Amino acid sequence: MRVTPEDWRDVHEALLGRMRPHGSLALDPPEIIKAELLWIESPFGLGYRDETGRLTHFVMGPAKGENGPYTIWHIAYRDTGQLLELLRLIRELADQVVSVVIMEPPEFQLQDLIR
Repeated sequence: MRVTPEDWRDVHEALLGRMRPHGSLALDPPEIIKAELLWIESPFGLGYRDETGRLTHFVMGPAKGENGPYTIWHIAYRDTGQLLELLRLIRELADQVVSVVIMEPPEFQLQDLIR
């Protein structure tokens, strides 16, 4: 499902509940996230909601044109399974998007997934 800057409250809640490695921080109040999302030019966002409608995991960032490159600025997931689901979702964009730029998630090596 799509995630847009209008979903800033849900994005903030997902960021607060994400897997947080050593050194991470949570920004309060949620209006900080709202402002940050509104700064994104040509935003794209994709994610998943649970059965109650709560945003559980997502990626979001700017898109340079319809075919990319896409840059992931925000990512939230609660466990490795959700991270892999997001990476699969990004991979499925390969027929539409030229490239996706993502920083390697903490405590995870993307090199292990390269075929």
